[in-house]
Amino acid sequence: MAQTWRSSLRLRVFHLLLVLSLLVVLVVPVTVKGDGTAAGDVQILLTYTLGMLTAMISAAALWIACAGLSREIEGYQVHLVVSTPVPRWRLWLGKWLGVATLHGLLLGIGAATVFGLLHWRLAHGIYADEELKQVRSEVLAGRREYLPWQPNFLRLAEDEYQKRVKTGDFGPDHNPVQVRAEIMRQLRARATELPPGASRFWVYRGVRKPADDALLHLRYRHYIGSSSSRTDQKFTEGVWAVRDPAANEDSFAALPQRVMSGAFHEIVLPGKMVAPDGQLVAGYTNLDQERTPIMFQPADGPFLLAPETGFLNNYLRAVFLAFLQVAFLAAIGCVFGGIFSTPVALFVSAMYLVIGLLVQSAVRAPLQDEFGRFQYQGLSDRIPHYVALATRALVVSVDDFDATGDLARGRLVTWEKLGGTIGGLLGLRTLPLVALGVWILTRRELGTVVRT
Repeated sequence: MAQTWRSSLRLRVFHLLLVLSLLVVLVVPVTVKGDGTAAGDVQILLTYTLGMLTAMISAAALWIACAGLSREIEGYQVHLVVSTPVPRWRLWLGKWLGVATLHGLLLGIGAATVFGLLHWRLAHGIYADEELKQVRSEVLAGRREYLPWQPNFLRLAEDEYQKRVKTGDFGPDHNPVQVRAEIMRQLRARATELPPGASRFWVYRGVRKPADDALLHLRYRHYIGSSSSRTDQKFTEGVWAVRDPAANEDSFAALPQRVMSGAFHEIVLPGKMVAPDGQLVAGYTNLDQERTPIMFQPADGPFLLAPETGFLNNYLRAVFLAFLQVAFLAAIGCVFGGIFSTPVALFVSAMYLVIGLLVQSAVRAPLQDEFGRFQYQGLSDRIPHYVALATRALVVSVDDFDATGDLARGRLVTWEKLGGTIGGLLGLRTLPLVALGVWILTRRELGTVVRT
């Protein structure tokens, strides 16, 4: 590790990356403009600046990891080390620790600069007090997302099917799979469509009880007529009703709304609306003036966003995930750098990352029926999909480490995500590849390496 640091400082690699990191942090906010609001400027700063900083340092870590070990082998420098009683796994570990800690330090310096620049812009920017209050409650926060309780459509469809079979609604030659799928589709359609004048309620359970004066947000998007028509959306009227747990069960606070359909909106709720048992009930009544049905898709909410931690805590979690990405790429570079020459190691590493990005689309490629099962047209669809599923279980995508999107929207970077990244991505997927690479390095005949 110390040797990696010394060589990086001697070759001015650290200094060059530090200058480039500071340039990214200082130049990107000037060249990329938001919508002029405090929330828009903060989201641009977090998304682009922190994202580009992480991408640049990650790429540098991959390149130095690939080139460092392979060049030391080709330059016969490693031969002097392995001639002493030093296990090769310690050689690999030292190289990886050197690359990971060096670039982790650069990431920390850049992230600290972004954090300071963010607060400096808010303090010296020309923003209204209402904008600053909004950005602190909606962006500069760690808000946990709660999903509403959903009925078990699979069980409801099966119950409805069995009921119709007993009443003789289907002939003896009917297709049970198609009938169940159609019943499921009808149940989902009734659950998403809200006719004019009708109301629908959502129940959120297990919400951590916030302070009574804390601000909750209900984020939603609905469509007029059909969710497939994105151009025919218009302003529509409705009323949100939220149950007040301090009063009786029939007491609701009304929040009239006139918003543009097809876009996301957030309404503010006081923390006292969460019952002591962690339950919140919210409903919406369709009061569209043209008496047009509206659609609430499950993927569009409504989601309840409740503050759980401060922005600094959430920011540190996102930066830690970025460091894990840097450490992962350093490990990949050291694995292939210890096996191949520098150009080949860089090529194989790049192909590994490309496969990780593409395989996610391949996994979602086949259509799914109403029950969530994949539909295959034949072996030409089934076999590639099985291969994609197996590859997805082995290969790590760098997108799995990214948390800048959640950070910019004020969503909590959860401990579950951190644990899944460390245990699932690094432990179960990356560690076997590292073990294989170290084993190959220990078995490699370094005396046969010819300088090129």
